[in-house]
Amino acid sequence: MLVVRNLNVAFRQQDAPEVQAVRQLSFSLRRGETLAIVGESGSGKSVTALALMRLLDAASSEVNSEGLWLRRRNRQVIALNEQTDAEMRRVRGADLAMIFQEPMTSLNPVFTIGEQIAESLRLHQGLGARRGAARGEKDARSGAYSPGGRDALALSAPALRRHAPEGDDRHGALLSAGGVDSR
Repeated sequence: MLVVRNLNVAFRQQDAPEVQAVRQLSFSLRRGETLAIVGESGSGKSVTALALMRLLDAASSEVNSEGLWLRRRNRQVIALNEQTDAEMRRVRGADLAMIFQEPMTSLNPVFTIGEQIAESLRLHQGLGARRGAARGEKDARSGAYSPGGRDALALSAPALRRHAPEGDDRHGALLSAGGVDSR
């Protein structure tokens, strides 16, 4: 479950007026539900996802809301805006994930696909290096894939972790609360 109440995001600029990127956005999602956030370029779709993930630069942005709640996989309900940075690192990928628009920026060509997926599995599921690598493709590097193949890889990593993927513009700006299972 994900509940967002009156989310506002503004960006401060030196010698320029503040830019309101998101104004009073509210929605809720239950397990298995899907929400499409649709809008033209610059309308705040990506900013909304980044705000929920707490990935916006605090020095140049202001995020406020009446509430941002997430029911974690362990059924604990947490207020996202009250979590420490360390707590948010545990939430990201384990309970809330984002698929970035351009897979080449999220897949590192220096490491194999297996190494990148294994790292995430070790971090969020406590799998050992050998077992984690066995769940990914061991030898291929992201540069060997077509753009569509890289999209598929970016989408598969959260599914392999049994996480709720949160898509971005390129994938229809879909937010999903739970429901992805790789079994």
